[in-house]
Amino acid sequence: MEPLISIVMPTYNRAQIISGAIESILRQSYANWELIVVDDRSTDHTEDTIREWTRKDVRIRYVCNEREKGPGGARNTGMLAAQGEYLAFLDSDDEWYPCHLTDSMRTHAQTKADISFALWVERHGDITSYNFDNKVERYWLHSMRTTFETWNDGETIVFEK
Repeated sequence: MEPLISIVMPTYNRAQIISGAIESILRQSYANWELIVVDDRSTDHTEDTIREWTRKDVRIRYVCNEREKGPGGARNTGMLAAQGEYLAFLDSDDEWYPCHLTDSMRTHAQTKADISFALWVERHGDITSYNFDNKVERYWLHSMRTTFETWNDGETIVFEK
């Protein structure tokens, strides 16, 4: 059986866009995950939106901070609630490619690394930007993607709990 991955998603006032992030998790080819959405005391309808998702999939849990802690504090709250062997993080305004977790776990298994991460692409209309544009960095990233058969440029951080 695949190890359980706990995905921690900090959120604040994202009722209008959080469903895209959650749907990207539901599309994962890796199925043994739990999603812990940590609400940092939203003042919009974020809780209602997440509660709808918890009714649709038992792997999704809603946690609300007792006080505002910011994104780092929300991540810490999520880590404390996590039950998986591995941790992954996804911001509530981002989305993963469908094989993100599969690629991450394959890379982790092949390298025996303590932490696995990849970079991402941001798209705003017709503008595409990479968070690393240096030619040498791009060469090595392409080489790693080819070696580990990753799918496109998804972002990730996955590590053992």
